Amino acid sequence: MWIVTAICAALSIVLLSGRGSFLIAGYNTADKKEKEKYDEKKLCRVMGAGMSVITVIFLLYTGGRL
Repeated sequence: MWIVTAICAALSIVLLSGRGSFLIAGYNTADKKEKEKYDEKKLCRVMGAGMSVITVIFLLYTGGRL
C-alpha cells in the first residue's frame, strides 16, 4: 500500500507543477482545436489537487487511522 501512496504522491507533484497534461485521460487524445478551449496549467493543477486528496486518504488508510 505504501508503493501506491508513493506513486499517487509523485503524480500529484507532476500534476501540481503543471507538466502532467499527458496523464489526463481525454485531454491527451483531444485534437488541437479542442485543447485550445482549456487552460492546460489550470487543468493540471485541479487534477493535481484531486490526486493530492486521494494521496492523503491513502496515507491515512495506510497509517491505520481509517
